[in-house]
Amino acid sequence: VAADLGGKIPPYQVLSYTWGRAASNSWETLEGIPWKLRSSISKPPSEVKKLVLGSFTSRYVWVDMFCIPQDCPPAKAWEVSRQESIFRDARGGMAWLHQTFRVLPLYFGVHSWMQDIRAGFHHKDTVKSPDLALSRLEELLKDPWFQSTWTLQEALL
Repeated sequence: VAADLGGKIPPYQVLSYTWGRAASNSWETLEGIPWKLRSSISKPPSEVKKLVLGSFTSRYVWVDMFCIPQDCPPAKAWEVSRQESIFRDARGGMAWLHQTFRVLPLYFGVHSWMQDIRAGFHHKDTVKSPDLALSRLEELLKDPWFQSTWTLQEALL
């Protein structure tokens, strides 16, 4: 894209995800991408493209599956070496969690705890421990995204 814009890199967002054990050994082609894409058990590249197009507000989004030629080791190594600057320079991003069904219970656990805090604001000894919220958070942290050193690096940048 930068080459098409005279070398200037436009504002962009990033998608942070990990396939983990969901990566497949099959390859797919997708219109607009000049190289083969590694498929996934959880979402084929065509579905990922639809989700990205429907979820981001930026015109440009870095999704490594679409931006890194996985079937060309030298190009892949070059792009992987640039991940720090790619994520650091992004205007924002989104984490793709595999277990999104765990997010809503966490929200309700935190919301319930916040209501307890508000109700017992003047009586600090009556505010209960956030056991429900903590147990929901513990469940959410089992998502593969939280187990990857790559996504940890991306989140910190």
